[in-house]
Parts: sequence; C-alpha cells; structure tokens
Amino acid sequence: MSCDCFKEREVVTRKPHRCAYCEGIIPKGSSALRESGIYDREPFARYACALCKPYINGFWNWCDGDEIEMIPDLFRDYLEEKGLLSEWKEAGRNE
Repeated sequence: MSCDCFKEREVVTRKPHRCAYCEGIIPKGSSALRESGIYDREPFARYACALCKPYINGFWNWCDGDEIEMIPDLFRDYLEEKGLLSEWKEAGRNE
C-alpha cells in the first residue's frame, strides 16, 4: 500500500471537523492542517488540529504508515513512547 499525490495545506475550517489524530473537534473558523491524497487507490482527506500539528511529522516517521485506519491509537502510542504525552496534554488536549 502506498500514498500517492499527498498534499497538505493550512486552512481555516468552514465547518466543524474531527481531528484525525486525537479525534477532538476542530470548531468552525479554526486553523487546521488539511491532508489529502490517494491511499491504496482511494482518495482521502483528513484534518489535524493545531495541538496535534507539531507532532505529525515525527509520528509519520515513527510509524510505518500502513495503518491509517488506526491513526488515533497509534498517535497516542507515539506520544507515550516518545515521552510527549504530558507535553501534548499541557498544550491543551484534555482527555
């Protein structure tokens, strides 16, 4: 499986979205990262909230990228393994 035609861009949301990484709500009018492309011949689009954005590159370097259905679980595992979970929570993500 591979990801083709990957693009990312900063957007201001026109409606609420769910963060693909933490599953938190990204309110309408918020800054977010929109990722899109084609994965395993299927188009996808996902959003990342401002709190998760600084950790995304490290996350994708850490995981193999073949488990995109399990992003929230893997993202949390990444934060825990790298010792970043408390920093991430202090930045504003309360679970």
